[in-house]
Amino acid sequence: MKKILIINGSPRRNGLISQMLDIMSQAATDAGAEVTMINAHDLKVRPCAGCMVCRTQGKCVLPEDDSQRVLRMLQEAHGVIVGAPCYWGNLPGQLKLLFD
Repeated sequence: MKKILIINGSPRRNGLISQMLDIMSQAATDAGAEVTMINAHDLKVRPCAGCMVCRTQGKCVLPEDDSQRVLRMLQEAHGVIVGAPCYWGNLPGQLKLLFD
């Protein structure tokens, strides 16, 4: 069974991005995929310290938070869908924090 991870970067639970991702989730489920949806604004993520230890040791030095959990989900997923509004020409802050 294919695993699809959907990351919702919108702070609006019933906004257009959320509605669009719900439609994609239903379509993937109907096609037989195992779908997990994450709302970035519900996550507890510490900001990156910029120490670059992760590049040499392959592990973050910060205490475990939701970013490590999402990373494991990304590694296991066969497909990833990210939806986010564009604020001031960029992603919403909570989604940027997760990606950092």
